[in-house]
Amino acid sequence: MAEVLLQVHNGSKSFGARSLFSGASFAANVGEHIGVIGPNGAGKSTLFRCLAGLDHLDSGEVIQASSLRLGYLAQEDHFALDQSVEEYLQANCLTPIWELKSLGRRLGLSEKHFTSSVTQLSGGYRMRCKLLALIGQEPNLLLLDEPTNYLDLESLFVLESFLQDFKGAFLLISHDREFLRRTTDHILEIESGEFTKFNGNIDDYFEQKALIREQLEKQALSQEAKRGEILKFAAKFGAKATKARQVQSRLKQLDRMESIELSPLQVRAKI
Repeated sequence: MAEVLLQVHNGSKSFGARSLFSGASFAANVGEHIGVIGPNGAGKSTLFRCLAGLDHLDSGEVIQASSLRLGYLAQEDHFALDQSVEEYLQANCLTPIWELKSLGRRLGLSEKHFTSSVTQLSGGYRMRCKLLALIGQEPNLLLLDEPTNYLDLESLFVLESFLQDFKGAFLLISHDREFLRRTTDHILEIESGEFTKFNGNIDDYFEQKALIREQLEKQALSQEAKRGEILKFAAKFGAKATKARQVQSRLKQLDRMESIELSPLQVRAKI
């Protein structure tokens, strides 16, 4: 049985009058590489803030394993003005600076980068510094919120390679379908206020969604045929006293039927 590192149980969260998710649950297990997808405004970044303890659920629980060591890469930068990369790492990491510099060279960071102000670096090198700082915190679960934003191609490949080789677990928010395909082995969908976790990468997710939709379409057709039979029976025998009880029974059956809704299936990379 998989070891759970972090989970949400019956979590609900609203933004003003708008509900983001309600009664939603999921678990992140040891070693899982999870892509987090959903429409803009679905609550992906808010979920991450709740998982990181920077925000709270309106109801429900965030449950952390005793072994959890969490690292959070936010969209926003929080660097002190004129703070050098080396100073930033020393202030935020457990790993000794000499070891971080050795690791940093694998991320394409030179001694010149370590002595430079973090705020003077390009977006790609700034991301590498943030990633190195995360490594220095020695986490076993990463929260990565849109880490590919503003990255040049070289930095994108560096990040991709790091995530492919990362032995711990991570949750990754990204709209880049190709990046998700190459780095994840599970998908967490946030849609219509619910969390649904799928095995496999983004291609497997779309295949599973297509199968689910096909099954729902068959159920919807069957349900519509049943409705038609009941309405036809009621129209034919509704006026007959001997059939009145049967007619009412079938009309009640019709009322109890829950309508099957078919939401549009995203087939492009807008995820």
